[in-house]
Amino acid sequence: MLRSLLAIFCFFAIDANAQTNRYFVFFQDKVGTPFSITEPTAFLSAKSIARRQYQQISITETDLPVNPAYVQQLKDNGIATYFTSRWWNGVLIEALASEVTSIEALPFVEQVLLIAPGQKFSNGRTKRVKRRHDTTDQPLANATQLIQLGIPAMHAEGYRGEGVSIAIFDSGFQGVNATAPFSLLNTDNRIKQAFNFVSNTSNVFVADDHGTEVLSVMAAYTEGTYLGGAYKADYYLYLTEDISSEYRIEEFNWTFAAERADSLGVDIINSSLG
Repeated sequence: MLRSLLAIFCFFAIDANAQTNRYFVFFQDKVGTPFSITEPTAFLSAKSIARRQYQQISITETDLPVNPAYVQQLKDNGIATYFTSRWWNGVLIEALASEVTSIEALPFVEQVLLIAPGQKFSNGRTKRVKRRHDTTDQPLANATQLIQLGIPAMHAEGYRGEGVSIAIFDSGFQGVNATAPFSLLNTDNRIKQAFNFVSNTSNVFVADDHGTEVLSVMAAYTEGTYLGGAYKADYYLYLTEDISSEYRIEEFNWTFAAERADSLGVDIINSSLG
């Protein structure tokens, strides 16, 4: 019996040690980076730079990308690297627990932080949360909401979102690419970018429909039935929330998305958390 228990314990100990986890590696500095704050066009879009100038936001060393040589050294050591953060000066990796000590020993590494167990690209995130929707066909189903927010007056003065870019961070945008209320958004090609930071893919039309509901308030349009508040704006859809778990990695997903939105010059970020 004792031998059996020892065998089971050893099996689980080996299995746990062989499992890769997700860590964030903080770098000590940005020394030797090929980027410079005097040449921001190398890492920020023209729109982002213009927005900063308009809002009087200085470009500082914090905005510089991480030193690519540091990331390459991690790769050369067999470490899988994913998203980098300019603001936190580090990179998201997958590694074995047994590899952490050797990573921490690298001269440019300040800290290795465990932010989620298991692999990043597991296919376990398939749960769909079903919500009730009012399908009653009536003129402007959201008329009361629009009036409360003063949106009819805004639309009457020509403010429908033209020229405004809005990023939405959420847990999924099911149906946005295939349902009628978003046909105008898709036909006009106003989804300017979509990225899933949970699975490292461009598919955000999965997992959950909370983002769909949030987007519908702004961008959905069905003539005579439903009117989004900013149905002419451009949208950037980022999946940052993992509905299958609650780990600190979601904070980092949020940062990766915010940095991308910032670098593209997005005007507004709408973020769902929880």
